[in-house]
Amino acid sequence: ELGVEHQTTVLDVFNLPSNFYKINPFGRVPALVTPAGETILESSHIQSYFNEKFITHPLFARGGHSPAAAHYLCGLAVGIMEMTVSHFLEKKRGTALTSQENLEEYESNVVRALEKLAPLLNSKYFLGDHVTFCDLDIGAAIHYLDLRMGSKWVDRHSALREFSQRISQRPSFQKTIPPS
Repeated sequence: ELGVEHQTTVLDVFNLPSNFYKINPFGRVPALVTPAGETILESSHIQSYFNEKFITHPLFARGGHSPAAAHYLCGLAVGIMEMTVSHFLEKKRGTALTSQENLEEYESNVVRALEKLAPLLNSKYFLGDHVTFCDLDIGAAIHYLDLRMGSKWVDRHSALREFSQRISQRPSFQKTIPPS
């Protein structure tokens, strides 16, 4: 989205190469190694890094909304992704060890987050008529939710489904679709 030349490495997060732990000792993605060789961990910190470098870029504009409103949207997106990962990992434990109570909790949290998120989409994008970093976060969360838990969750909210279809047409999203 920013037009920054970069190298992307696709990783199987459940089978990380040992050298990845030199970049992120927690073995989590995303991680960014800057041109200066500095490492930045976690999405929100990577966004802050780019926001500082490209402060006037429209991707970081909030369309008159407060910084708190933007952070709230991003927080909902991160929460949806975290609940989706937790749900996925719980199911990977196997039938004998999987906690139905935990699965239901993760699902309830996703439902509540989507119910909070849906009415906040008052325009083409969440903070106005052009795409912002919040939209990219939310789009990624919706796509990950669809991938790991199925489309029924977002399909309950037609505006979110339309948003998801619209954001997925962006070249930046097309480049992040995992190989089959």
